[in-house]
Amino acid sequence: MEQLSPEQARARFLDAVQHEQAGRLGEAEQILKTLLEINPSQLPCLCLMGRVQRLLHKYAEATRYLNAAQAIAPSAPPVTYELARLATDQGDLKAAIGYLKHLTQLKPMNGDNWFDLGYVLEMSGRWSEAIDAFHRAIQLGDSNNEETHTHLGSVLAQNGQEAAARENYEKALELNPEHAPAMYGLGMVVTAFGEFEQASQWFRRAVRRDPDLVEVYQQLAAVRRFESVDDPEIKLMTELLAEPARDDLSREKLHYALGKTLDDCGEHDQAFEHISTANRLKRDRKGTFDIEGHRDLVGRIISTFDQEFFDDFEPRGSQSKQPVFIVGMPRSGTSLVEQILASHPRVNGAGELRFIEQASRTRVGVYPDLVPTLDAPALEAAAEDYLKRLTERGGNIRHITDKYPANFLHIGFIRLLFPNAKIIHIRRNAVDTCLSIYFQDFATANLYANRLEDIGGYYQCYQSLMDHWGSLGSDLFLTIDYEELTTDLEGKVRKMVEWLDLEWDPACLDFTNNRRPVSTLSRWQVRQPVYQSSVDRWRRYENHLGELLELFAGQE
Repeated sequence: MEQLSPEQARARFLDAVQHEQAGRLGEAEQILKTLLEINPSQLPCLCLMGRVQRLLHKYAEATRYLNAAQAIAPSAPPVTYELARLATDQGDLKAAIGYLKHLTQLKPMNGDNWFDLGYVLEMSGRWSEAIDAFHRAIQLGDSNNEETHTHLGSVLAQNGQEAAARENYEKALELNPEHAPAMYGLGMVVTAFGEFEQASQWFRRAVRRDPDLVEVYQQLAAVRRFESVDDPEIKLMTELLAEPARDDLSREKLHYALGKTLDDCGEHDQAFEHISTANRLKRDRKGTFDIEGHRDLVGRIISTFDQEFFDDFEPRGSQSKQPVFIVGMPRSGTSLVEQILASHPRVNGAGELRFIEQASRTRVGVYPDLVPTLDAPALEAAAEDYLKRLTERGGNIRHITDKYPANFLHIGFIRLLFPNAKIIHIRRNAVDTCLSIYFQDFATANLYANRLEDIGGYYQCYQSLMDHWGSLGSDLFLTIDYEELTTDLEGKVRKMVEWLDLEWDPACLDFTNNRRPVSTLSRWQVRQPVYQSSVDRWRRYENHLGELLELFAGQE
């Protein structure tokens, strides 16, 4: 075995560091193997070898080396950091957060550690915690600068704090005027405020700075109507898609963008081909939807929240009438209804809050089976926590809407938490709804949205559940048909306002001028007058929808 002096070993190690930093991972790996054969207990070598193996996607080997390092120095910051990076790359975000929280305890004054924690919390959708971590990173002067402000802007926007998000994106651009992610983020925020022309300018600046930021084209497609297939942006997207080296994720996003723009232009066959390819690529990347598991969940919800359950129901939770829940399938008109109601001077819109869905998992244990075991204090605490988050978004006002569509799954649970809360159910033609879902690139885990058969199955589950809720009493919710809203706007709006026990206000019909931020996929549509062109849209795609038309025969 080769013998090395301490000076020689250190020089070899520094060579390995330089190779790793330059991306020459094979060379770094060979040097480190030699050094570890000579001395298997060299902590820096074990940590660096763990990193190299992770970068080579040899996760089992990376784990072996880092476990060896942890056995030598359980609390050494470099070991904890590398374990966090390995857990992140493997998708174990819970473990990564645990390691990074420990690291911030070991080195609480290191701003970069707080940035890393914020980044993984952001990936986990834990917006409030991520905001705190990024603020701490900025206070401590982390080395990421504009990147930290950009990520902080992103989580603030996700958390419904669009004005603060805008300030952070602008700060990032003060630090680095050419930072494309901040340009993109600023475009997203101004889109939420309805400033579509300004948003388009930011999107175009971002893609000029970073041509690989192809999600920009999805946003450019979303903020206007396209009139001609000869539009320069359609031609550019087509050229980008034809590039042989284009990776699958970029191709997926370009296919979604082209599907939308070609639909605008009336090229329906081409549009459907692009959308189908986008959904196939996304399904390959994210996996398939467990429709049977979802049917089982819906069946258990129906069995749990039956007539006997409500006959024995005693008021618990909160007596507050402040929350208004707007439920329905995605793309059914929930954003439009929230925009209309939020134009009333005694109503604010909080957007989509996932609290009820999250509480169904974190506070119930096994949902819905263990719901009957919840006692009054547990329900009161959950309701109080929800009201706190609701007022953070909507302020101190008579009603605040929560338009998370999938809350239709949790109407029974909502009734436990808020027996006096009003619920408005928006219903839209089944085939039109399913088609519209298929055309959307949902950022969250709506895996059912990537296959027509799964969308249809999910819609059938929704129908069964809403029929069940309806069978339990007419006072549970008010149903508004989207199609009727487009033909009798004032009549249906007056009906909703009356349902909320509010006085009529004509501002509800002037909703296109409401400048409140809207961050859902419908942020462009809710700024437009109510139109009927989306009614019976499915007929333009009839030749492609055989399986849906069979599922919903008689409901077209």
